[in-house]
Amino acid sequence: MGERCPGTSRTARRGHGAPGTAGATGRGPQCSGGAGRGRGALRVAALSLALLFLRAEAEGFALCHAPALQTKVFQYRLWDVNQRSLYLRDDQLVAGHLQGANAALEEKVFWVPNRALEPARLPVILSVRHGSRCLRTERGPAGEPRLRLQDVDIRELPRAGDSAAAFTFFRSYRDGLWRFESAAHPGWFLCTSPRGHQPLALCRHCDVTSHLLDFYFQLCPAMSRASRAALRRTPQGHRLGVMAGSWDTVEGVIDPDMVALFDDFLGTGECRCPRVPVPPQPQPYHYVLRDTEQQGLCLRDGRLVATSLQVANAAQEEPISVVPNRHLERRRCPLIVGIRGGTRALSCGTGPEPRLSLEDVGLLELFSGDKDRATPFTFYKTFGGSTHTFEAAAFPGLFLSTATGPDEPLGLAPPPSATAFYLRRK
Repeated sequence: MGERCPGTSRTARRGHGAPGTAGATGRGPQCSGGAGRGRGALRVAALSLALLFLRAEAEGFALCHAPALQTKVFQYRLWDVNQRSLYLRDDQLVAGHLQGANAALEEKVFWVPNRALEPARLPVILSVRHGSRCLRTERGPAGEPRLRLQDVDIRELPRAGDSAAAFTFFRSYRDGLWRFESAAHPGWFLCTSPRGHQPLALCRHCDVTSHLLDFYFQLCPAMSRASRAALRRTPQGHRLGVMAGSWDTVEGVIDPDMVALFDDFLGTGECRCPRVPVPPQPQPYHYVLRDTEQQGLCLRDGRLVATSLQVANAAQEEPISVVPNRHLERRRCPLIVGIRGGTRALSCGTGPEPRLSLEDVGLLELFSGDKDRATPFTFYKTFGGSTHTFEAAAFPGLFLSTATGPDEPLGLAPPPSATAFYLRRK
């Protein structure tokens, strides 16, 4: 999720040793055959040794000048549960609603993983200003942790050892929202104030009633030219990979719910002891699905329609149900999608043109069936940190989408019009 420098020279890989050993040419100088042949063999051996040293020196020089490991910098949006974005004011990150022309003030968050810490806890280093100003935790005058921005290149910190912990946060995910816990100050989390236009801060988990600890964290749909230009100004000897949303395959964000779903249905790959009883058939997972305009799904005239669901008609909302498709690549998160608790499945059709429809077939039946039967009902789900997209497995390049107008049927569209959805587990 970088280039690898060769670890050994070609000579060493072939097992060559010093002349006169089995690793050199398979035979040493002959002891019989006269002094002339002995001296000739010694000259050959000396020449071979000299050539061997020259070759090793040349390869060693090449290794020393091999490019450093690639650093991938990700560009995301970070905003709190009250839909307040981050912007800079008086050298502090502040959370507030940015309307109209002020929307241009929003600071995008650039991050890299810190692989020196526990990978399972998703450690990340956060920054703004194209990765040139990093978020750091430190002790304040009263002894409590506080935040500040420090001018440091984010690409240097993963190689900084223990000192990078002050810049690192452990991510945790639940129901589409993320929390960020300081690696240097366990139990302290990034937070915003209930009042608008207050600085981003740190608080303890027990302060959840007086602060907002939950954030949306989403891959940016595109990286600006300025961001790309700034990030390409790399120090000599470093290689940089910039990852932003352009509907290309990017380094995936782990969706813990999907890990659990696939483990429930397909196992973790570990061998089962034959004496352990087989667990009962797992059941579909159920989710409330909303687009970024908070439109939900309801059933009208046999079709799924996206609409704004107010208090009066909230009971009409149709949750979706999902199970894995066991025939397709697990790493792409192939899901068979349906409604009504998994008794009706969403199909893209089997004709030359896609056509979304609901069919009276159970998700568990499709899960147990063959590949050809299940594929029209399957969607590859991509997780961007807070939102999800669903690409039709039978029609690559087409994604589930909602129309711009209200009360329009759910459809399929290519990437520019593809809809990002929020999922909340029921």
